[in-house]
Order: sequence, then C-alpha cells, then structure tokens
Amino acid sequence: MSKKEIFHSTVGQLVDFLKTMPQDLPVLTSGYENGFENFYQPDIIKVKHEPENSTMKVNLNG
Repeated sequence: MSKKEIFHSTVGQLVDFLKTMPQDLPVLTSGYENGFENFYQPDIIKVKHEPENSTMKVNLNG
C-alpha cells in the first residue's frame, strides 16, 4: 500500500476475509460504551479526509 493511500483495507479485502469465516456467524460491532451491537445496513457515503496534525507538541513535564 502506498503512502498516498489513506485507508487500511478495501471492500475486496474485507470480502475475502469474510469468506474464510463460518457463514452463520453473527456480525457485530463495538458498542458505544461497552459490549457489542448489530451493525447498520452498509451504505456508500462521502467522507472528507482530515490529515492528522503531526506538528502538535505535548509538554510532558507539566
């Protein structure tokens, strides 16, 4: 994967992985506070990439 790519996986890679799983296995996502939840119906949405601020400095000395 090139440095220009901002996402870590593709739909194809996810499909290939899911094909290795038992077909009757439930699909869950992490819950809001804890536990697990069913996931929402998949959809295609537009997203805006916001690069991380790599120039932020943190003072660890208080």
